[in-house]
Amino acid sequence: MISLFKKAESDLSQISDSSEIESVVMKILDQNPKEVQRYKGGEKKLAGFFVGKIMQESHGKANPKIVNELLLKNLETE
Repeated sequence: MISLFKKAESDLSQISDSSEIESVVMKILDQNPKEVQRYKGGEKKLAGFFVGKIMQESHGKANPKIVNELLLKNLETE
């Protein structure tokens, strides 16, 4: 029972490493070029689509604040 709790506890850790999250952000942007163009064309609501994909790729462990910052930085400069 204790080992089960320890495993569950370790699965809840959050990824806050910016470089690790940025690699996931770039992977998602590279996989969705049409959506990137739509975003740049004014469909800003697509940011939520990208956040969802990034969180899915990170199994929900990426720090959402860092995800949003890096996503917007990369969408605005790409």
